[in-house]
Amino acid sequence: MKVACNSCKTEYNIADEQIADKKIHARCNKCGETFAINPGGKTREQMIVTLDSSAVVTSPVQEEEIVAKACAISTDHPLFTAYPELLDLSGEKFDLPEIFSPDKKGNYKSRRNKLKVKILKAVSEKVVKLLDDDEKVLRVAKGAAYYPSELFFGNGYLTMLYNQYAIICTGTRLVFVNVNPKVTSSTHYLFQLPYNKIKNVKKGMIFGRLTFNKKQGKRRLFNGVKRSLMKEIAEFVSGKVAAAPAGQTGELLEDLCPTCFTPLKKGLASCSSCRAVFKSAQKAALRSLLLPGLGDIYLGHKLLGAFEIIGALIVWSVIVTIFASGEEGGWIIALMLLLFVNGFDGIMTYFMGQKGYLLEKI
Repeated sequence: MKVACNSCKTEYNIADEQIADKKIHARCNKCGETFAINPGGKTREQMIVTLDSSAVVTSPVQEEEIVAKACAISTDHPLFTAYPELLDLSGEKFDLPEIFSPDKKGNYKSRRNKLKVKILKAVSEKVVKLLDDDEKVLRVAKGAAYYPSELFFGNGYLTMLYNQYAIICTGTRLVFVNVNPKVTSSTHYLFQLPYNKIKNVKKGMIFGRLTFNKKQGKRRLFNGVKRSLMKEIAEFVSGKVAAAPAGQTGELLEDLCPTCFTPLKKGLASCSSCRAVFKSAQKAALRSLLLPGLGDIYLGHKLLGAFEIIGALIVWSVIVTIFASGEEGGWIIALMLLLFVNGFDGIMTYFMGQKGYLLEKI
């Protein structure tokens, strides 16, 4: 059966057996409008005229697609019954039948799908804006993009909290969206990685690790990925990498502008497209050299910065005690301790500031 949206007139092919004689509702993938499909015993041609008087059947439908694979998905679909919040997502940008899969009994309620819903709700608003016109989300996952050295030389678990990312797979690239620790909203950094720039994908046996090895440059590593999603993402991306056109050259621009989402070179003070001003890693480092924690607060990591300030004040009290003791060489020990604590925090803050672009408040 051929039907059309009442609002934007976009036409869809839907298998007759999915309609039968019952009335269903469908959401248009282009404009988001919900419209009714009510055969009521009418022929296919009559049905089209009822929905859209301007639509004309010029030839029989050659290929009939089920509703779940068409651009309009019935609101009676079991997926929406399990997760009604998905009705708010645009089918034009999120290929829900591709993202979500039922179990062997046809049920969509699962921990894996629940996590996917949570991820999509957190990043959907930003993802809709940054995707190209013909680009759709096809797979999602979540992982922590930190280096092991950050845990030992940085702030341990707190550092890991600020490195949580939604891993978004489209038809042409991976998009990484920084999310808050509870995965309820997107936060700071944005990255991309086109499939034609990836050499291979590796799954880790420990800690749910996904590693995207690039053809040039450092790898992208994510830990804490749910195992079922790790396998799903690895297989999907591997297929895309194998199918990507060979021989393409050009600089890999991973960082995205947080305002206009233009791919950018590293180290810019402002966006070359929209002229948005970015926060400076150097400014963040200088603030942490003055008082550990100030640089992270400047970067928007307020909780991390607060703990660093508390820790710095404790260390400073020890330094003052050593200096005031009057012991020979005490002032040298105090000075070295001060330089080590402040200097090391400045280096770590500089590293955090270089991870991506953050908007400078004007």
